[in-house]
Amino acid sequence: MRDEIQGNSVMDQEITTDLLPWRGGSKLRQARIRMGYTQAEFAQKINSAESTVRYWEKNKRVPKWNRTKKETVAQVLNLPVEEILTWFETEILAK
Repeated sequence: MRDEIQGNSVMDQEITTDLLPWRGGSKLRQARIRMGYTQAEFAQKINSAESTVRYWEKNKRVPKWNRTKKETVAQVLNLPVEEILTWFETEILAK
């Protein structure tokens, strides 16, 4: 009985994680590709590591951008800052 309760708890955690609407990374990737940049090129333009961009796009990390970085990312992607911030809003609120 105790194992079943623990098993259900783990199961619930996996389901919850799968259902979180974290789509910021895929939107970032689409915008980067639309502009014709590789991950390496985009990372260089925003002064970040390529591995960091990869983590953002895979939703493994939530961007922690200061005002300057937000503006730089928006400029490089030719999008309003507000739009980019909405991509990661759910992730930031879930943390």
